[in-house]
Amino acid sequence: MNCIVCKNYINEKDFAEEYYSNITKIKYKLYKCNKCGIGFFEPRKLDSSLYEEEAFDAYILFHLGLRDLYSHHKMFFKYFPITSKKLKLLDVGCAEGIFIKEVNKRFPNIETYGIDFDKKSIEIAKKKFGLKNVYSYSLEQFYQYSIEKNLKFDIITFFEFLEHQSDPNNFLNICSKLLNENGYIAGSVPNSKSFFRGLGGYPPHHFLWFDKKSLYNILELNGFADIKIFFVERDLKELASIAQAVSTGILGLKLRNFIIRNLFKHESKIPLNKYTYDYIFQDSNLNKKIFKFIKNIRDITFIPLAIILKPFLRNGLYFHCKKNELNRYNYSNKK
Repeated sequence: MNCIVCKNYINEKDFAEEYYSNITKIKYKLYKCNKCGIGFFEPRKLDSSLYEEEAFDAYILFHLGLRDLYSHHKMFFKYFPITSKKLKLLDVGCAEGIFIKEVNKRFPNIETYGIDFDKKSIEIAKKKFGLKNVYSYSLEQFYQYSIEKNLKFDIITFFEFLEHQSDPNNFLNICSKLLNENGYIAGSVPNSKSFFRGLGGYPPHHFLWFDKKSLYNILELNGFADIKIFFVERDLKELASIAQAVSTGILGLKLRNFIIRNLFKHESKIPLNKYTYDYIFQDSNLNKKIFKFIKNIRDITFIPLAIILKPFLRNGLYFHCKKNELNRYNYSNKK
């Protein structure tokens, strides 16, 4: 078999590990390319129904429209070279549109579009946030739509999306076709070299593993230049939450679930967390105060550990880079 990015030969027997998913009842094998550095699972087949049916907690938040901007979104506003001229931006995997909403608020010079195959999230984007140019399309479907409407973009973003792709080269190729000359892509992926990656980096949710080297390589091999990659910056409270999850593992998760069930008597499918507690406890100010108190105790307890472990808790990579047809031409001639 060949590497899905650089086509380097890989012996099928040389997989790094096996993983069995209780969701899909499938055994997956992880392969790592010793040339470009990518990690990829076999088989790689995305089932979009898992998202609409809320197999992953994050999608419950999307469908309620309750989350705030994540740290990887904030990296865009800190590092991306925005200009004052009129621009078009497409957010791929936009979910309920929280990032697009913030772009609209900060940059009136940017005309925004968004796509996500999750129809429920797109409904929330339209009804709750009033977003207009959002579509329940795959990237391939939207590309055909863009040809019909003669649409091109100056910026294409995809946060925590590339790691879900079965064919990342094809995904980046379509992005390149949708970009104007010298257009940019920007986004984020989990960092496979973080201690935290193992808590959610497996199929059927994630199919690809990136570190700085493999992320740079895939972007360069697909014709992008001026590549900038940063570790996603997180505040101390976020790091405390990660430190707690890493250090307590399954035991910590069981304790959390015990508190939720027995103290708060919460049995709903909606996860109880910092985004949802106002919604869940809208009729109980006492529960709101107790939840915030417990959360603050957790943060205070684990902040010292978070400070110590900070260099090892870099669990996200933000990037942006520019379309470069010369790079794409040179690479196509080398293949």
